[in-house]
Amino acid sequence: MELEEVWRTYEDEMLIGLISSVITDKEGNFYLLDTQLSEVQVLSPDGEYLNTISGEGEGPGEIRRPSELVVMPDETIGIVQRWPGRIVKLEPDGTPAGTVLPSDPTDGGMEWLREARSKNGLLVLGGSHNRRGDNQRIRQYYISKFNPDGTEELTYFEREVVFDFGAKEFNEVDDDFAAPGRWDISSDGTVYIAPGRDSYHIDAYSSSGELKFSFNKEFKTHRRSKEQLDRLKANHEARQGRRRWFRPQNFAPGDPAIKFIRVRNDDTVWVLDAYGTSNQRDGVLNSWDVFSADGNYLRRVEVIAPGRNNDRVFFVGNDRVVIVHGYGDASAALMGEEADDDIAPVEVVCYRIVK
Repeated sequence: MELEEVWRTYEDEMLIGLISSVITDKEGNFYLLDTQLSEVQVLSPDGEYLNTISGEGEGPGEIRRPSELVVMPDETIGIVQRWPGRIVKLEPDGTPAGTVLPSDPTDGGMEWLREARSKNGLLVLGGSHNRRGDNQRIRQYYISKFNPDGTEELTYFEREVVFDFGAKEFNEVDDDFAAPGRWDISSDGTVYIAPGRDSYHIDAYSSSGELKFSFNKEFKTHRRSKEQLDRLKANHEARQGRRRWFRPQNFAPGDPAIKFIRVRNDDTVWVLDAYGTSNQRDGVLNSWDVFSADGNYLRRVEVIAPGRNNDRVFFVGNDRVVIVHGYGDASAALMGEEADDDIAPVEVVCYRIVK
C-alpha cells in the first residue's frame, strides 16, 4: 500500500497529548480524540483546524478517561468513556446531545466500556459488567448489540473472569478478551470477533447473533524476547505497584496471535497479526492480512510509510490512512510506563491511498 501525504499536525502547532481514536463524518471532517486532554480536535478534510469539542469534566458534553470515538446511529459524535462506562454524544459543532448509559443502575455493579462500533443503525459495544464478591472481583466481558437508549439487546461473545485478591500473582492469559482491538463490524451488520488469544481464528456473526461462519490461518506463536518480558513486568509494576491489591503479573511467552481487526468501507477484513509490526523490511511500517467479507484470504498488504512499529494506524473513509507517530511513547508516558530513550515527537499525518 503506497501512501501520499495530505496533511499533518505537529505538537508545536496544536496541543496534542495522546490521540487514541480517529473518525470522519459524512462531510469528510476528521475527529481526533485526545485521551490525555479529554477533548476532541476537529479538522477539515484538508487538515485545517476547525474546532475543539468536549473537555474534561462531569457536565453536559464533558468526559473523563475517554477511549474511543464512534459515529452514533443518529449521526452524533459519540465519545466512549471507560469508567464509569458511558457514551457522551455531541453534535458535530460540539453541542451536547445526550448520554448513553449501557448498564442497569439497579444491578449493583459497575460498567466498563472499551470500544464501540456503529454502522447502518447497528450499535455494538465491547466492555464488561463488574461486581465484587468475597475477596474477589468478577468481570463479565462482553461484545454485545445495544439499542440507542443503552439497553443490551443480545450478546455475540462473552467471558467471565474472576480475580482472586488472595492469589499470589495474576496471569495475563486469564484476563484476555477480544475487546479491545480484536473485533469489528461490517456495513451489512456482520460482527467479526477473534475469540482466542493464541490462535489465528475469527468468528463471523450475523447482526441477530447467529454464527455465520469462521475462518482461520495457520499461525506460529510470535515469541517474546527476554527484553520484552522484562519491560512488560516493569511497566505493570509502574502502573499498578501503588495499589493495595497489587500482585505480580505472569506474562505469556508469546504475543497474542491477532492484535487488531478492522473492516474497511469496502467490507474487506484487515487483520494485524503479531508479526505485522515486527521485523518489517525497510520503509514498511506494518503488514496486514486481507480477507474478503466471507472470510477468503486475499493478500498480505505492506503499509509503506515512515515511522515506528508502535505508531498507531487508522483506516478512515474510503481512501485515507491516518498515522499517529509517537503514539507508543505518548501512551507509555500517560500510563507511567518506561519509554524509549529517543522519544518520538507526536505527529498526526493523514495519507491518501494511491496504490
